[in-house]
Amino acid sequence: MPRTYEHLNRYEREVIAQMLKEKYSLSQIGRHLGRSPSTIWREFRRNRVRGRYYPRPANGLAQSRLQLARKPQKVMGASKEQVETLLAKYWSPEQIEGRRKLEGDPPISRMTIYPYLYSPRGAGYRKYLRGPGKKKRATRKKPFTYTQPNND
Repeated sequence: MPRTYEHLNRYEREVIAQMLKEKYSLSQIGRHLGRSPSTIWREFRRNRVRGRYYPRPANGLAQSRLQLARKPQKVMGASKEQVETLLAKYWSPEQIEGRRKLEGDPPISRMTIYPYLYSPRGAGYRKYLRGPGKKKRATRKKPFTYTQPNND
C-alpha cells in the first residue's frame, strides 16, 4: 500500500546529494528512498544552485517556498472594517465591490468577500446577507440491491 505524501526531509536531501555525487540515477535514488523518480527529479530541478545540488541550501529553498505558499488574508485592515461596516448595513458583496471601484479604493472582489463570510473570521456577518443563500443539495447514494431475475 503506498504511503501518504510527505515532504522530503533534510536526511533525504543529504542522501540525494551523496548519491548524485556517486553518479546514481534518479530512479535508483528514488528506489533507495522509497520515492518516485519524478519526486527526486523535481527536488533536483527546483533546489539546485548553479547546476549542482547541495542539501543545506536545498532545504532552505524548500522551507522558504513553504512559507510563500501560504495565501495571505485578503480581507484585512481598513478594507476589512469597511466591508464589515457595509455588510452590517445590509449591503450585498456585489454592492460593496461596485462602491469600492467607484470610490477608487483598492478593489475587493465579491468572490473574495463570500469566502470571508463563510470562514470563521467573518461568520458573524453572514446574518446580514439578504437572501437565504444557495441551498446545497444532499447527495445520498442509494445502496445497491441485487434482485435475481424471475425465471418462471
